[in-house]
Amino acid sequence: MRSGIRSRLLLTRLLGVFVLLLVLSSASQWTVRGPEHVAQWLFTAGAVLAVVGFGGRIWALCHIGGRKKRQVVRSGPYAVCRHPLYLFSLVGGLGLVLSTQRLTIAAIYVAGCALLMPMAIRIEEAYLEHRFDDYADYRASVPALVPRWRRVRGEAVTIDLRLLARGVFDATVFLSPLWLLSVIAELQQGGVMPFLLVLP
Repeated sequence: MRSGIRSRLLLTRLLGVFVLLLVLSSASQWTVRGPEHVAQWLFTAGAVLAVVGFGGRIWALCHIGGRKKRQVVRSGPYAVCRHPLYLFSLVGGLGLVLSTQRLTIAAIYVAGCALLMPMAIRIEEAYLEHRFDDYADYRASVPALVPRWRRVRGEAVTIDLRLLARGVFDATVFLSPLWLLSVIAELQQGGVMPFLLVLP
């Protein structure tokens, strides 16, 4: 399992570096050639999705708390899909790449996730089935990523504040590129920061 996790993390980081290099070496077609309202719409839609991803990750962390690797969690977001942290990371990441105002980068991100996410889920579920006798039943009754929202039900949970604080910090770092993307776009529009490509 550890080698699979290391491989997935390496591939995820490589995808992130590739996306970052594309952002730094290109400009958005919408900011360079217009119409400018498309660029603004993409940034706003991306920011909303990034915040939804941030909020969803916090919701999932509140439910899994200190129970990760100790029991199969079935409450909150874990009642609607088996991998809410992956789901909300996917949503938040899509928000960040849409905020670049480059649909090409969003397409590369979606393709990368379509390759990496199933591998991550297979590795994690093999581990969970081996560790927990009741995981096979949970797997049979709850979808992997596509949530069944009608299964949400209110439940009291005990929150590990240290884990929650770490999750909020991680999510804040996750959202910080929104500010940086605005700065990069302004520098490119002002001619201060050169770019090689113009991407749709």
